[in-house]
Amino acid sequence: QFYHLVFTARAPTGGMWQCRFLGADNLEISADHWTSFAASADWHSYESVIMARPNSKWAKIAWMLNNGPCELAGVSLTPITHGETFAWIQRVAADLPPIKLDLPPAAERHRFLAQTYERLRAGGDFHLVMLGDSIINDTANSMFHASLMEVFPKARIKVTQSVRSGTGMPWYALENRIQSYVIDQHPDMLIIGGISHAYNAAAVFSVIEQVRAILPKLDILVLSGTITEVGMGPKFFKTGIPAAIAAQEQAKELEYRTDLAAGCAQRQVAYFDLRAAWEAHLQASGKPRSWFLRDYIHGNDRGRVLTGRLLSTWLTP
Repeated sequence: QFYHLVFTARAPTGGMWQCRFLGADNLEISADHWTSFAASADWHSYESVIMARPNSKWAKIAWMLNNGPCELAGVSLTPITHGETFAWIQRVAADLPPIKLDLPPAAERHRFLAQTYERLRAGGDFHLVMLGDSIINDTANSMFHASLMEVFPKARIKVTQSVRSGTGMPWYALENRIQSYVIDQHPDMLIIGGISHAYNAAAVFSVIEQVRAILPKLDILVLSGTITEVGMGPKFFKTGIPAAIAAQEQAKELEYRTDLAAGCAQRQVAYFDLRAAWEAHLQASGKPRSWFLRDYIHGNDRGRVLTGRLLSTWLTP
């Protein structure tokens, strides 16, 4: 279920809002939703869309300020359809660069997702599990599947974010963690992504092999990183990444992406180099990376919607 959040705010220093979800046991679900709102000395209207989590019973929304006052008014949260969610995506996308991807034909890029497209065309319930960190959580929060349901109107796509902040495949690959994070979720398709894999392609392949040992016919898509500047971490938040370190990190990341592409093909797993696509569209936008971010790492609604539109475009036949 999608929900349309609307509010007006007057906040000279801006801030963020978050939505956290709770299950029937009143315990928080790790897959949350954050975004930022701009600094404004006058009243300004905002809208966003939130996706309820599977098995969530409650949600709480909180506003956090950037060391300044904030006044709120007209807060409403209304259930909406996937079509209305798609319309919201289009409104956000009006300020974004047009999607221009030099893609191979769908038959080639989707050759390892045949079961997925057969199910989507047939219609009915389809469960997509997304595994990784807060970046893959944000990718799900782009509502990219609302765009897919416009293409496959008979399909009812449910997304589960199986995530831990700052956690990549080197952690999920250990101690049979794929059982609770993937297998027990009963996926129809698995997407692996994020930026927390420490450039460890072997760990990504280990997770794939463990999952396939139990679910040998499961379609899997692997995404490279997105949105966050390569090499960005807490020690560089205020100063930026020194040029020499940035060059080293970019070289390691490129080698990692190359290994991912080759290893996924070998294992008959789909792969989308989301990093390359995102960086190309960032350059085309003429905007600084910060325009797409709510903090030094994560996207705001603009950043998320751009990520989601890239992914939905790649997934659209």
